[in-house]
Amino acid sequence: MLPLLNTYAGIPVSRLIAQYNGVGPGNGTDRLPATIREILSKSLTWRGFINTEFAGSYYDEFLRDVGAGVD
Repeated sequence: MLPLLNTYAGIPVSRLIAQYNGVGPGNGTDRLPATIREILSKSLTWRGFINTEFAGSYYDEFLRDVGAGVD
């Protein structure tokens, strides 16, 4: 995905749920340096977030939209 991003693109980072149950051993390749190099060379904004940070702002809208589909 990184090669497809435009310069100054923003990347929301989530999906830590995949780490909750642990992961199997990798192949020993550390991809972090290459990833950080790609982020820096494109001046990307990399921001982590937790869904609860935004839940209060959107909860009423969520209930209205989802509730309309529940019979």
